[in-house]
Amino acid sequence: MAFSAAISEDRQPTAEEISKANIPYLDAVIEEVLRFGQATPVVSREAMVDTTILGHMIPKGTTLLVSSVGPGYHSLPIQVQDSVRSDTARTKYFGSDWDPKDIDLFNPDRWLKKDETGGIVYDSQAGPFLSFGLGPRGCFGRRLAYLEMRIVLTLLLWNFKFRKLEGELASYSTTEAVTVMPKFCYVGLERVG
Repeated sequence: MAFSAAISEDRQPTAEEISKANIPYLDAVIEEVLRFGQATPVVSREAMVDTTILGHMIPKGTTLLVSSVGPGYHSLPIQVQDSVRSDTARTKYFGSDWDPKDIDLFNPDRWLKKDETGGIVYDSQAGPFLSFGLGPRGCFGRRLAYLEMRIVLTLLLWNFKFRKLEGELASYSTTEAVTVMPKFCYVGLERVG
């Protein structure tokens, strides 16, 4: 059990205990919340050299807007012929493929896989995800954000029962800026114990 000491001592888990705990489903839920919530709809990059993307010439200095929502993330992917893909795109492994039948649904299980012993592990490379960018220009605050989400979600689940909200408070309405923020960030909580 992840927090057996906290349970036996009748206390909340500490931030250190939460950060060190191996809870694959918690990590999968956080990843799916970020994917499904579409927190950052676009990532921008500048082409550092002349390049070709899907058969289209992109001159050095061009700003590219890479969508992290839509086809392949929240709806069926657009089919692209391998002949227009780069050699790298044709040969490099970019993670496992999601089942397109449920890509529009909230499903944390898509981020889990079985390891060599048959245990369940979290796989951060299970599918496309750009909320924090990738590579050397990815967000340096990603690890802190994940740690904060892990601590807050664990303590909320430890201390409260979630109740369903109705009407406008339960909507998925958002305000778009650099990131997407909920218009209504209300949670129906009932204290446990």
